[in-house]
Amino acid sequence: MSGNEFSAEDEVSLEDALSKDDLFIADLYDKRFAHAAFWLLISGNLVRWDGKPTAYFGTDAVAYMIVRLRGLREQYIDFKLGPIPAGEPSEEILYQKALSHLGRLGWRKRSKKEWHAIHFNETREHLAMRVRTLRKVKEFESRPQADPEDWVKSQRWTATVYSLLLAGDVKQDELGPLSPEEIEAVSEELGLRIIALAKTGRINQEEYRRLKGGLGFKLLGEGPPY
Repeated sequence: MSGNEFSAEDEVSLEDALSKDDLFIADLYDKRFAHAAFWLLISGNLVRWDGKPTAYFGTDAVAYMIVRLRGLREQYIDFKLGPIPAGEPSEEILYQKALSHLGRLGWRKRSKKEWHAIHFNETREHLAMRVRTLRKVKEFESRPQADPEDWVKSQRWTATVYSLLLAGDVKQDELGPLSPEEIEAVSEELGLRIIALAKTGRINQEEYRRLKGGLGFKLLGEGPPY
């Protein structure tokens, strides 16, 4: 599983448990603690001791939950966008206190080993996406050259290269020996080949956006990568 998965059932279950935890609610009336609890819950750094599927709590969902639990007629946006207010105790103490409360309810922080495994899988997924993108590039390179479309003529092109995205602290040599195709896919020149396809009229704007997305870089309005 890459990262955390969210389900409404997880959110409701946690909110119900927190609402019945008198110690947590007492601390939650401290607005600095409430902010710390918010940031901890959306950090993606929590897993369950019982091994059940991990949940990701989205920012809006958690902000609304904090507001409901505090019951002070506040706006959820105050927690969604606001940093922890200055003051004492330190933010680290607040985080540890929030983590202690959640620990009683069956949650814990991810270990470094767990994070590394997640990042390794994300890197492998990105490598696979680059291979798929390379195959589409080769397919489009076989098209006949044509006049570039108007959007190409108005584009400000830069000689940017895009290397393989390595998640977290993952090193490329951890992926093991790469196949010739994978080596070609992680080449920084792949991005330049995509630009060449546009300049030679072999791809349209939507195809260009999807190919660039396949390198791991999102563009506004792009379709899903190949």
